[in-house]
Amino acid sequence: MLTFTLGCLYLLEGLVIAWLLKNNFNLFGFIYNRANKKFFLILDLIFSALCLLSIAEQAHWFLMILFLMHVVNSGTLLLYSNSFYETKNEMRELGETTIVNSMIGLVSVAGIFCIYITCLLYTSPSPRDLSTSRMPSSA
Repeated sequence: MLTFTLGCLYLLEGLVIAWLLKNNFNLFGFIYNRANKKFFLILDLIFSALCLLSIAEQAHWFLMILFLMHVVNSGTLLLYSNSFYETKNEMRELGETTIVNSMIGLVSVAGIFCIYITCLLYTSPSPRDLSTSRMPSSA
């Protein structure tokens, strides 16, 4: 059930980002503001913990990739924050709207895939079901 919750949170994050973009919030400025570093570290910590708990619930390669992505994001902010903030101009050249739309797309795909993994977990036959024969025994 944690994987489903994680998926819903990713989708909610995508909706919030889209809403902020629609309302002309300077999301790019918010991301590259050094004062918001703690906010992003806490957000990554929450998602990292949920990913780890989801992996404990169901070890799936996609959940492991999401967990590693959050660990790398947090590590970059902690260890190489100056390098991160220096990329602001390079990212601006790519286009702020393009970057924000990519963020929305990535978190939406992550959310949909987490929910899909949950469906696989609860609709797959258990090993217990496979071990019993469905053929009548010839006694």
